[in-house]
Amino acid sequence: MKRILSNWRPLAIACALSALGACSILPETPSRDNYRLPPTTLIAPQHSGASIGHSLQVSTPHGGRMLEGLRMMVIRQDNQLNVYKGAQWIDPAPVMLRDRLLDGFYADGRIRSVIREAEGLSPDLELRSDLRQFQVEYRENRPVVVIQLDADLISPSARRTVASRRFSIAQPAAGEQVPEIVQTFGMATDQLTQEVVQWSVGQAAGPRR
Repeated sequence: MKRILSNWRPLAIACALSALGACSILPETPSRDNYRLPPTTLIAPQHSGASIGHSLQVSTPHGGRMLEGLRMMVIRQDNQLNVYKGAQWIDPAPVMLRDRLLDGFYADGRIRSVIREAEGLSPDLELRSDLRQFQVEYRENRPVVVIQLDADLISPSARRTVASRRFSIAQPAAGEQVPEIVQTFGMATDQLTQEVVQWSVGQAAGPRR
């Protein structure tokens, strides 16, 4: 009898291992739809003044722990922080905003040389910033896209801050569906970019620093 039991034991173990291999003990990761910011609607304005002979580096804004992720954040009226289920950005908010700012400076065209931080050049001016808010807030039961950016225009050679300003945008959304929210983020980032470009150009047009 003992011999019969010992013969069945390896077979039972093999069957158990086969069953474990057929299914996963880890929960499946839920799929999410990936969203980018809509293409910019900024167009090249008609400027009568000459171009500015400064070079400007646009650095990626610093973001807090939540803003460095990919989830779309929403703050309810009770100040509870949530995320949109099944949706995420293709890049962190600071990266998307940096690229939108670059698009804005290129479209404006008044600053002669606009460079990325990774190019390793020595610019005359550098735009550094902190992204404080990039989320949806519910105000009077309506979704509003809120973006807040604290910007500093730096003179690297002089090692000093030329100018500082806080930019705040609150753009009501047309609806509560994710595609409508994403479209509103596009409008809000375009408005923010236009304000940042106008301010930066005005500061860069001053005496050479």
